[in-house]
Amino acid sequence: HPASLALCSMLLLSACTPHPGSGEWKAVADNEAGFSRIEVHYNGRADIYNATAETAILRCFWGGMSPRQIALDCVVASDTDISKSYHLTVMQDDSAELTGSDQQLIATFSRQPRSE
Repeated sequence: HPASLALCSMLLLSACTPHPGSGEWKAVADNEAGFSRIEVHYNGRADIYNATAETAILRCFWGGMSPRQIALDCVVASDTDISKSYHLTVMQDDSAELTGSDQQLIATFSRQPRSE
Protein backbone atom coordinates (compact mmCIF):
# COMPACT_ATOMS: atom_id res chain seq x y z
CA HIS A 1 0.00 0.00 0.00
CA PRO A 2 1.52 3.40 -0.99
CA ALA A 3 0.60 5.15 2.27
CA SER A 4 2.26 2.42 4.34
CA LEU A 5 5.39 2.61 2.20
CA ALA A 6 5.55 6.38 2.61
CA LEU A 7 5.14 6.09 6.40
CA CYS A 8 7.88 3.45 6.63
CA SER A 9 10.20 5.62 4.53
CA MET A 10 9.58 8.62 6.80
CA LEU A 11 10.28 6.56 9.91
CA LEU A 12 13.55 5.29 8.48
CA LEU A 13 14.65 8.81 7.58
CA SER A 14 13.78 10.25 10.98
CA ALA A 15 15.66 7.45 12.74
CA CYS A 16 18.88 8.72 11.15
CA THR A 17 18.54 12.25 12.51
CA PRO A 18 21.35 13.16 14.93
CA HIS A 19 20.49 13.56 18.60
CA PRO A 20 20.15 17.25 19.63
CA GLY A 21 23.08 16.66 21.98
CA SER A 22 25.45 15.82 19.14
CA GLY A 23 27.79 18.55 17.93
CA GLU A 24 30.41 20.81 19.40
CA TRP A 25 29.73 22.63 22.66
CA LYS A 26 31.82 25.45 24.17
CA ALA A 27 31.73 26.42 27.85
CA VAL A 28 30.09 29.81 28.37
CA ALA A 29 32.18 30.52 31.48
CA ASP A 30 35.04 29.08 33.49
CA ASN A 31 34.01 26.18 35.71
CA GLU A 32 35.59 24.28 38.60
CA ALA A 33 36.09 21.18 36.46
CA GLY A 34 38.09 23.21 33.93
CA PHE A 35 36.05 21.89 30.98
CA SER A 36 36.27 24.21 27.95
CA ARG A 37 34.45 22.22 25.28
CA ILE A 38 32.69 18.97 24.50
CA GLU A 39 32.59 17.26 21.12
CA VAL A 40 29.68 14.82 20.88
CA HIS A 41 30.15 12.72 17.76
CA TYR A 42 27.27 11.08 15.90
CA ASN A 43 28.91 7.63 16.26
CA GLY A 44 28.29 7.35 20.02
CA ARG A 45 31.62 8.79 21.13
CA ALA A 46 32.42 12.10 22.79
CA ASP A 47 35.51 13.99 23.92
CA ILE A 48 35.80 16.52 26.73
CA TYR A 49 38.59 19.12 26.66
CA ASN A 50 40.06 21.67 29.01
CA ALA A 51 41.59 24.99 27.97
CA THR A 52 45.21 23.91 28.44
CA ALA A 53 45.35 20.61 26.51
CA GLU A 54 45.08 20.11 22.77
CA THR A 55 43.89 16.54 23.18
CA ALA A 56 40.80 15.37 25.05
CA ILE A 57 41.18 14.91 28.80
CA LEU A 58 38.13 12.58 28.91
CA ARG A 59 37.09 10.01 26.29
CA CYS A 60 33.45 9.04 26.45
CA PHE A 61 30.73 6.84 25.04
CA TRP A 62 27.26 8.36 25.01
CA GLY A 63 23.69 7.20 24.66
CA GLY A 64 20.39 9.04 24.48
CA MET A 65 18.40 9.09 27.72
CA SER A 66 15.59 11.23 26.31
CA PRO A 67 15.04 13.41 23.24
CA ARG A 68 17.02 16.23 24.93
CA GLN A 69 19.44 14.42 27.26
CA ILE A 70 22.42 12.11 26.79
CA ALA A 71 24.42 10.07 29.29
CA LEU A 72 28.20 10.25 28.98
CA ASP A 73 30.30 7.37 30.36
CA CYS A 74 33.89 8.59 30.34
CA VAL A 75 37.42 7.56 31.23
CA VAL A 76 40.31 9.87 32.00
CA ALA A 77 42.53 9.88 28.90
CA SER A 78 45.73 9.73 30.97
CA ASP A 79 44.45 6.93 33.24
CA THR A 80 41.72 4.73 31.75
CA ASP A 81 41.16 3.05 35.13
CA ILE A 82 39.41 6.24 36.31
CA SER A 83 35.83 6.53 35.05
CA LYS A 84 33.32 9.36 35.37
CA SER A 85 29.66 9.73 34.41
CA TYR A 86 27.83 12.85 33.25
CA HIS A 87 24.55 13.96 31.72
CA LEU A 88 24.31 16.61 29.01
CA THR A 89 20.88 18.22 28.74
CA VAL A 90 20.05 20.41 25.74
CA MET A 91 17.97 23.45 26.68
CA GLN A 92 15.45 25.33 24.50
CA ASP A 93 17.90 28.19 23.76
CA ASP A 94 20.49 25.81 22.20
CA SER A 95 22.59 25.82 25.34
CA ALA A 96 23.35 22.65 27.28
CA GLU A 97 23.94 21.86 30.93
CA LEU A 98 26.51 19.28 31.99
CA THR A 99 25.70 17.62 35.30
CA GLY A 100 27.45 14.95 37.29
CA SER A 101 25.92 11.66 38.34
CA ASP A 102 24.72 13.52 41.45
CA GLN A 103 22.74 15.93 39.20
CA GLN A 104 24.89 18.90 40.34
CA LEU A 105 25.53 21.46 37.60
CA ILE A 106 29.16 21.36 36.43
CA ALA A 107 29.06 23.79 33.50
CA THR A 108 26.85 25.41 30.88
CA PHE A 109 27.78 25.17 27.20
CA SER A 110 26.65 26.84 23.97
CA ARG A 111 26.32 24.98 20.68
CA GLN A 112 28.95 25.91 18.09
CA PRO A 113 28.06 26.16 14.40
CA ARG A 114 28.67 22.93 12.49
CA SER A 115 31.65 23.05 10.16
CA GLU A 116 30.71 21.28 6.95
